[in-house]
Amino acid sequence: MIGTLLSLPLLPLKGVVALARVIADEADRQLYSMPSLRRELDDLQRLRAEGRLDPEEYQRREQQVLNRALHRGGESHGG
Repeated sequence: MIGTLLSLPLLPLKGVVALARVIADEADRQLYSMPSLRRELDDLQRLRAEGRLDPEEYQRREQQVLNRALHRGGESHGG
């Protein structure tokens, strides 16, 4: 009973931490999901075809997306 009473002031903090975990998990899910990665690659190809990305910038950004694809699920992304 006393332990419960003493922990009451920490409940809002615990709620904020739990919410932060949920938000971080959802952000990781969206960032590393295959449909999201595919969409991003398609967007890069479209921008390149429209002449809005030079070849070096296209390759740099494509490599970033591919690196995320390779590392998805293989390690913890935030905790």
